[in-house]
Amino acid sequence: MFIGIDCGTQSTKAIVWNSHTKKIIGTGAAKYPVLMYRPGCQEQKADWWIDALIKAVREAISAANINPKVVKAIGVSGQQHGLVALDPHDQVIRDVKLWCDTEGTQALEKFESKQVYPLHKELGIHVPVAFTIAKLLWLKQTEPHEFARIRKVLLPHEYINFWFTGNYRAEAGDASGTGYFNTHTRRWSQSVLYQLNFHHDFVLPELIQSHEPYGVIRPEIADLFGFNRQVIISSGGGDNMMAAIGTGNTSENKLTISLGTSGTAYSHTFNQIDTEKYPDINAFCSSTNGYLPLISTMNVTSATEKFRALFQIDLATFEGAISSAPIGSAGIRVLPYLNGARLPNQPHAKASIHGLSMMNMSRENILRALVEGITYNLVSGIRLFRKNGMRFQSATLVGGGANSPCWRQMMADITGLEIRVPQETEAAALGAALQAQWCYLCSSGQYYGIQDLCDDSIRFNPERHTVSVPAHQQVYRQLFQEYMYLVNNHFGNHELSK
Repeated sequence: MFIGIDCGTQSTKAIVWNSHTKKIIGTGAAKYPVLMYRPGCQEQKADWWIDALIKAVREAISAANINPKVVKAIGVSGQQHGLVALDPHDQVIRDVKLWCDTEGTQALEKFESKQVYPLHKELGIHVPVAFTIAKLLWLKQTEPHEFARIRKVLLPHEYINFWFTGNYRAEAGDASGTGYFNTHTRRWSQSVLYQLNFHHDFVLPELIQSHEPYGVIRPEIADLFGFNRQVIISSGGGDNMMAAIGTGNTSENKLTISLGTSGTAYSHTFNQIDTEKYPDINAFCSSTNGYLPLISTMNVTSATEKFRALFQIDLATFEGAISSAPIGSAGIRVLPYLNGARLPNQPHAKASIHGLSMMNMSRENILRALVEGITYNLVSGIRLFRKNGMRFQSATLVGGGANSPCWRQMMADITGLEIRVPQETEAAALGAALQAQWCYLCSSGQYYGIQDLCDDSIRFNPERHTVSVPAHQQVYRQLFQEYMYLVNNHFGNHELSK
């Protein structure tokens, strides 16, 4: 048995993976809020993650009805980019600034303006405000006393692994989203770190490869759950890296699209890609010793939830509304940038509704226009992949939005791709469990390729398989161009709208 943990923005989930039956046999979850003290501020307390983890893991073990002693290894997926800063006594200094926090925008812009060469030239990846470095720069500028206390910096999944093992380590996948990691050399960028000017006692985590263990569980943590004291904690990774494993996206020419709080689309390559012409592609490393080119948007189910609350409707009513409205929403267009935009990279962007008239103004049309806008935004990123030479025949769809039949059909029609949905819907938690199994096999001398393990383990739901309708695809081709023209006028000349 293997446990996968997914520490997300809204909750922590845990699963028990039975590697013999290839099934999740127990799940658990615990929620927590997001602190928003100021415009652009998005923070959480690290203690919330640990409390939620304990509850979720215990719940999953109870649901699986297993003896905890049979668990061999644990893998952790975490929301990317968050800043967990520790003092000399390994205590968390302040609330964690999350990936969606944009308070560091000006600090990052100022830092980049002082560079002789752009950061992406040094790092092999473009650096948006979501990256950890923006949070460090904000802290240095706004809370210099707290910045001076920093001795260790961890990402969310690394902090949980640190709690599990007491070790201070990192792997390339999550590290590549910090803004101070060289994705070509897979090493910390000393030139960028030098400019951050930390205290001389500051040290970054030891880097390990994806298949290597982060460490062995601490005895007191093993006893807390009733685990064997030899349980291995795998290297773990960011939520997108783990979801890539959980959807079998560990070899080339595969595409995963996630419709969660945020939206992502990503593939896998064995060599780093050149994103000089396409700064909106995040050229991450993967958590399988490869690379994970990814595009990200900041308003997906977070936006649909806001609109649902506005209209005071449940999910079933929402699904009925978007299904009953016509393709193109009778001319209404929604730019869904309620929380700024990351694709295009416009942190201060605002949402807007266009094309309203006495004839088309209805709840159904507005809601469908919202979902279409979210989807166009994601597809504009997939278009960048294609410009970079990547080719796909199908896409694996995950996240809460994948439960919507209308949204699945819309995604198939706008992308022109076959849409597949995994049987197991907790992609990041499953990916964490599979990475834990991979790590366990490798450390036991039973080397097994990660793609072989994924092919062996992941099944797709035939009832949710969706293909595009040619007539719809033709209509959407024109609607997509019109939408991107609107984006172009809204933000100015941008690569996405060309």
